[in-house]
Amino acid sequence: MIQLAAEGLHITVPAVHLTEQQPHGGKGLGLALMAVYKALNWIPTGNVAVKLSTGEPPASNYLDPALIADVVHEVNGTIVECNTAYGGSRANTAMHYQVAEDHGFTAIADVVIMDENGSMTLPVTGGTRLTENYVGAHFADYDSFLVLSHFSSTDHHTDKRTVRAMARRERCSLRAAIKPVRDDFGKIARHPPG
Repeated sequence: MIQLAAEGLHITVPAVHLTEQQPHGGKGLGLALMAVYKALNWIPTGNVAVKLSTGEPPASNYLDPALIADVVHEVNGTIVECNTAYGGSRANTAMHYQVAEDHGFTAIADVVIMDENGSMTLPVTGGTRLTENYVGAHFADYDSFLVLSHFSSTDHHTDKRTVRAMARRERCSLRAAIKPVRDDFGKIARHPPG
């Protein structure tokens, strides 16, 4: 635990896991990812969701299904994602499933769009702006979540990818707690949408 006395903050520094596995493309990258997963020394329990981005067509970045297949199979995971709040091909559940298929994710595991049947709320204890958090209704179907994020050294939006298991309604709610955002109908949502 690092203590920043001036601000009175306590920050827990996350572990950084490296592997000596040398990725040379193809299967080598998958082996490297598996080595990193094994280094976590974490075994998920129960029904496991593997949260990732299936990518936005026509040209987008997403993890190659061949790269992640071994890890997904190791945890016996279901790939999960929510419909997007910004439109595009993944804003509609049927099209979102098509994108997952087109990008090869349905070939390696079952895929579930978490908010295809609406959302549910989770209480936020001690929050300063929110009292509840909206997540896709299928969130309750899973006991463990493994989040796989893609990023580059110049990517400033990686943090957004880690919250994609949320429902569209929640993303609007979270953003509204921070600053005004537009809801699905173009109106400013200053409070959590109801």
